[in-house]
Amino acid sequence: MSPKYIIEHIDGIDEVTVFEPFPAEEFLRMLKQLTSHLRLYEFRVAWDVTSDQVKKVARKPPTLKPKPGSRVALVNSDKVGFGMGNMFRSYRESSGRDAPEYRIFYDREEARRWLKS
Repeated sequence: MSPKYIIEHIDGIDEVTVFEPFPAEEFLRMLKQLTSHLRLYEFRVAWDVTSDQVKKVARKPPTLKPKPGSRVALVNSDKVGFGMGNMFRSYRESSGRDAPEYRIFYDREEARRWLKS
């Protein structure tokens, strides 16, 4: 049985690579394992979510306690996933809550460079 995701701690960045969809409860448990204020999530699978679901998740309080320099990079090579990531970022920014800075990328290395800049 292959993992649904892997977590790596590389050069001060928590990197999560997602290989298949999993329930929200499992996602929240996974988040508790992350400790860095720099996070990279790479989605190598399409998630079947609606814009309303993205909005609902984005409006929840962030799991990453904002502090100066907190950043989250979302990586998705799929155009639909990239668009959903941008939708999430937009909803998160408009929620009025303190949250890390989010950016969406097609390329993992570009995301790492941004996180380290």
